[in-house]
Amino acid sequence: MIALILAGGALHVSERLIALASEADRMKPVITVEVAIFVNEKAEIMGSYVSSNDGGQAFGNAVKNAMEQWEFEPRLRNGEPPAPRWLVVTWRFRSPYAPPR
Repeated sequence: MIALILAGGALHVSERLIALASEADRMKPVITVEVAIFVNEKAEIMGSYVSSNDGGQAFGNAVKNAMEQWEFEPRLRNGEPPAPRWLVVTWRFRSPYAPPR
């Protein structure tokens, strides 16, 4: 399992994910992955896709799989749940292997 852990505003990527990345991907100072998830009126995730990814397939798949495990609670307005919607989240990973700037 590849873990993505959000701690103090920083995303920590498991060593396994780093190991799966290509040498070129590991050397990028910042890797950006954008994932869209569809949340229904019951706050269930019904679908997702990687909409943008400059870090290789391993990064995109790890972020998408982690986000598919998120859980939401519907925020009711006047007793009614919100309409289903797409949410787009952009992740920026700092590589520990990138050369210093």
